[in-house]
Amino acid sequence: MSKRVTIQEIADSLGISRNTVSKAINNSPGLSEATRIRILKRATELGYRQFSYFHETPPAWMSEPEKIQGEVSYTEAQNREIAFFSTRFLGGSHFALPMLDQFQLELSQQGYALTMHRISAEELEQCRLPVTFHPGRTSAIICAEVLVPEYARMLCRQEIPLLMVDCPMFPDGSKPGSDLLMMENDTCIHELVADMAADGIREIGFIGHSTHCRSFFERYMAFRSAMVLHDLPIRDEFCINGTYQGQQYPDGEHYRLYLKEQITALERLPQLFICANDYIAMDVMQIFKELGVVVPDDVMLCGFDDAPKSAYLTPALTTIRIRSKEIGSAAVELLLSRIRRPDTAFRTMYVESDLVYRESASGKGGSK
Repeated sequence: MSKRVTIQEIADSLGISRNTVSKAINNSPGLSEATRIRILKRATELGYRQFSYFHETPPAWMSEPEKIQGEVSYTEAQNREIAFFSTRFLGGSHFALPMLDQFQLELSQQGYALTMHRISAEELEQCRLPVTFHPGRTSAIICAEVLVPEYARMLCRQEIPLLMVDCPMFPDGSKPGSDLLMMENDTCIHELVADMAADGIREIGFIGHSTHCRSFFERYMAFRSAMVLHDLPIRDEFCINGTYQGQQYPDGEHYRLYLKEQITALERLPQLFICANDYIAMDVMQIFKELGVVVPDDVMLCGFDDAPKSAYLTPALTTIRIRSKEIGSAAVELLLSRIRRPDTAFRTMYVESDLVYRESASGKGGSK
């Protein structure tokens, strides 16, 4: 596989700035036509293929406009593609599915096509791009459920516009070298804890591997800060925030085993458990049933995501709803602006979430 040509290499070969090359390649204003043509000629000579002006008439200086270095045709490049990367198949209950539906709808209105690529376990381990991925046809990449720090860093080095929807929790606490789109993880947990405190609920715990991903970490830290702000005690035994035998990504069966071991070992339960997502809350609810613990009489439960199943459990699950379609719209906005202005500073955007009370927990004196 040939080495990918970078914008910096083009700039170095011409003795000009990376920003100037970026403007030419992305058809941005502020350059003379002579400078633009000189840069584009040099880029094609070096084999660079990530041009962003394919919707226009082919420039006159291309002697064979159908071909760029004999690899990517000008006509093919008109069908601009956005690549979606994930490490798992997204089922109907995953929050990202309605996000993707909205994302694809709005992308198509802008003349882009969405391609789907599942990263295999081998590709993830070896930090390789999916075998189905064609960078020469790709305008940008969007990722969900890509939570391994080394892999995320590799994607950030590709010099292709990149948007991560949630991201790994990097060991140094940093954010990825890309745009980042998150659901709002803080406000609703604070609202929930405030409601509980108003009802005299003082013992609250948290369940979820706190460094599984950035959203889980933010939810755990929101729980802790809300407890401090409302002068409520944080009891470590009520924070089940590890994982099975220290594994970063155990399978579902082993994680449920870990949860059952931790819950069984408790001398007593708190009045409420906040779970990092609805799937964890569902596992905990099943474990409680096996142990003869009644929700919400013995302990209340709150999840996060508002998965479709959460409203149909017995009891129905109190949760924090992610606005998936709004996240899809925000993703389009962030990606297209990054394609048009590649040198903009990286941005992190949060989309508002909503607290939804159901039978498994209630606040301010009763169900909302």
